[in-house]
Amino acid sequence: MRKISEYFENFDILENKNYFPRDKWNEIILCISNNIQEISHLFFNSCIETINTSNYDITIVNKQIGGKADLVIKAYQLSIIIDYLTHYIKPTEGKEFVEMLFHQVFGKYYKKGCNFVLCYMELRKTTLHKKIYYFSSDIAKYICGYHSDELPTKFPCLRSYLSNGVPRTILARTDITACSLLIGNIVTKLHNATIMALAVCFEEKAWTDDFKSHIDSYL
Repeated sequence: MRKISEYFENFDILENKNYFPRDKWNEIILCISNNIQEISHLFFNSCIETINTSNYDITIVNKQIGGKADLVIKAYQLSIIIDYLTHYIKPTEGKEFVEMLFHQVFGKYYKKGCNFVLCYMELRKTTLHKKIYYFSSDIAKYICGYHSDELPTKFPCLRSYLSNGVPRTILARTDITACSLLIGNIVTKLHNATIMALAVCFEEKAWTDDFKSHIDSYL
């Protein structure tokens, strides 16, 4: 979490900026957490539908979201949300807000979830393409029922990759390759839905009745 919170040290407090007060945080955090949960399920279902309607011969082992897939989709969303929080929360209060938000989203998997967020934030420093590549591979491995070996856990989403950047799963499993490519093509939808969900929480401060229908139009 320390490395994640250091992100906010690069921003200055803007004069005449109406940041959201602390007494609204609990309401906003609950809203964001609920929206992340909703979006993660919708996105995963969209992944399954995309695979089922493709021309690839892919055996789907896990048709319901869970396990690692649940964590990495939420972590990917949070890596997006962090980029926009300074529009709403004072940079000096960002660390505390993020800690509260992450505890709400990940619950007992807080530490593991933080590691995934850090992984995607680090990948963002390279290229967006690489971030999407690793994320879609993580989801593909879960859907295809692949269980990677345990490698160093500093960046958990890199566990099944060789040091030269070539994923061993892709070398061994063509179904995972195809699945990953299909998922990568719809990650932009997850990004757009997440940004919209964040705006709902901060600007409307509630889960609106028509929120799900708006999200469905993205995913």
